[in-house]
Amino acid sequence: MITVIEPAVAPQTPSTPRVSLNYAMGFVVGLVGGLGLALIFESQDTALYRSEDIEAVTELNAIARIPKANRKQLGNRSNDFSSFSDAFENLALNLQPAKDQPPKKVLLVMSAEPNQGKSMIAHRLALALAELGNKVVAIDCDVRLPKLHSLFELPNDRGLTNLLDGDAKLQDVLQASSVEGVKLLASGPPSAHPPKLLGSPQMVNLIDGLKRDFDFVILDTPAMLAVADITAVIPNVDSVLLVARRCHTRRESLRSVKKC
Repeated sequence: MITVIEPAVAPQTPSTPRVSLNYAMGFVVGLVGGLGLALIFESQDTALYRSEDIEAVTELNAIARIPKANRKQLGNRSNDFSSFSDAFENLALNLQPAKDQPPKKVLLVMSAEPNQGKSMIAHRLALALAELGNKVVAIDCDVRLPKLHSLFELPNDRGLTNLLDGDAKLQDVLQASSVEGVKLLASGPPSAHPPKLLGSPQMVNLIDGLKRDFDFVILDTPAMLAVADITAVIPNVDSVLLVARRCHTRRESLRSVKKC
């Protein structure tokens, strides 16, 4: 038996979409979804975008803030009056020994992660220190991915590894740069055991000897969290300069360095 509850009635007008309602619902759904995705991405992004954030994580005060620079400024070594050059002059002044305090000659330039601009900092700092009348030697301790020789535009066929292996003398591998008062000890050929080489008695004797001949000894080392090479060098230095690149350095990386 079939019972008719309500008879079917043909519509008098065609059905049309509710445009205003659809637009409103789409706007609300898109807004809520966009805010949700933004919160998710922000919670997963641990990069530090401000100098104040870096100082808060490391619990250290920044002694210099290096602004962004173009290729021309990076390659210009003289007659540069930009804020980029001024920042390195201020950094060099901050590293000068205070009155009645012993000088801290051996400076290790390090970073938590690769691609922080560490080698560039070491290079420009050496030039800035020389402009203040100091005798400076820069040593490329990154025997895996050396960069200092390229920045100084000098060869890297012989260098630190040859010296520590006993295959060369210091006067044979120490190179004069184009800037008066600055010399470079390039990394030399790759080594099979960099930590052992950098922690050897020969390395200690080398640093002690250079401290007598130079006002500053700048060591450019690999990123600390990338390899273990840097731990072999730290006991032989007077101070450490930690390089942290804004918008690239991660919070957890700096915390790991702080624990070390």
